[in-house]
Amino acid sequence: MKIASTSLVLFLLIFSCKTIKPVLSEKSDNSLLKIYDSLKLAEFPFTTIEIKFNVQYSNTLENISLKGNLKILKDSIIWASLSPGLGIEAARFMCNPDSLFILDRINKELTKGTYKYLKDVKKIDIDFRSLQAILLNQFFIYPSVENDKDEFLNTYSIKNDSTALTIYRKSYSSVENIVNIDRSAFRVKDYYLSDIPNMRSLKINYSPEKHNIVNLPKEIRIYSSSQGKFMNIEISYVKISKDDNITFTFNVPASYKVILY
Repeated sequence: MKIASTSLVLFLLIFSCKTIKPVLSEKSDNSLLKIYDSLKLAEFPFTTIEIKFNVQYSNTLENISLKGNLKILKDSIIWASLSPGLGIEAARFMCNPDSLFILDRINKELTKGTYKYLKDVKKIDIDFRSLQAILLNQFFIYPSVENDKDEFLNTYSIKNDSTALTIYRKSYSSVENIVNIDRSAFRVKDYYLSDIPNMRSLKINYSPEKHNIVNLPKEIRIYSSSQGKFMNIEISYVKISKDDNITFTFNVPASYKVILY
């Protein structure tokens, strides 16, 4: 098992090519401002959240089942631990708005650096806010921008506004975003990304079944391809608690090799 890749499974670091052709509707009852405000209002309030989860990861070469623990301090820290079973941790991941750390216990390595690592090595321009949004079923814009609201109002269009609500965006770098929204709760149902220049695409599907405590989906399904290589991830949120007093332990043995990026 390639731990450096597995430890990033939760964070959707492989995209691929898939050109999507939009057909924009001419009329809409919802303004973009109303849609944006409704999406933001639908985000549940919290300070901390902890999630026990199972994940099934597969590609053309391997199929891996993992258990994990995810902790988030809102807008500050994302922490995750992964194990293949028997309670033996294989990898640990932590990031804040500026830096990220990947602890590979099998190879006894620590990789640490900025989000430039993701952009250069994984070829994806993603930041802390986007990771948090993906994990919590919140709206985000890819590639990340400084001002989400201005970008949304200036670059998105309403593709479908009938029984379903679909919005569409194509960025200056030819990255397409298509978002299907649950009109009743204004939560994202499906997210499609097509990074045309880099030949990567991603689909995120959130199950309609929710956890009552925080209205998070019980399952997240991710399908991606990159230059002919495919990856599927199925994440099941098993137990969720919020606003508990939690810690974000990240101790690194002195013997571990440190890789700076």
